Amino acid sequence: FVPASRRQEQALAACWLLGPDAAAAVPAIADLLAFDEVTQSAARSLTAVAGAQAVLPLSQALTNQSHRVRLSAINALGSLGGRALPAVPALRATLTDQDPMVRREAASALLGITRDPPVCVEALLVFLKDSDSSVRQNGVWMLGQFGEHARSAVPELKKLLHDPDTALASAAAVMLGKIGSRFAPVDPGKPDPALL
Repeated sequence: FVPASRRQEQALAACWLLGPDAAAAVPAIADLLAFDEVTQSAARSLTAVAGAQAVLPLSQALTNQSHRVRLSAINALGSLGGRALPAVPALRATLTDQDPMVRREAASALLGITRDPPVCVEALLVFLKDSDSSVRQNGVWMLGQFGEHARSAVPELKKLLHDPDTALASAAAVMLGKIGSRFAPVDPGKPDPALL
């Protein structure tokens, strides 16, 4: 007797190996995304077989109740890079997920999909307000990649200077320096004195 999940794993591995030649199996693969036991294999196979066509079913999986399913979908979307741009709104919604790991992976995936500073910075601001210290620290370091584009994060970074987690407070200080601020938020209607 071979368990159904084992047979499904074998079929998904075969689809992954076949890549686009297994296109007829895309609906069945997409259905398997919802099952914890095979969700990782289904997400991996779906991206190999369908490429950018996998974005819609993977985006839909982001609302699944299982954190394993959401994580698998997030990681698969991240692996698609720029081809997953249509998933950015759905990924941004997962930045408020109750699971800290889901939130962290969503931000990482977003950074792999788009480098558009306003989109990334806006999404990462959610991290700076997170209750999980590791999520806040991840957000601080990711914001640093955007330099002066991350000016809208200055007020939140300033709050983190007083965080009881000294590593987080130190990271916030470093990032404030990278952003180039004089510890003041930028008013979009006025020139920034730090840049004059």
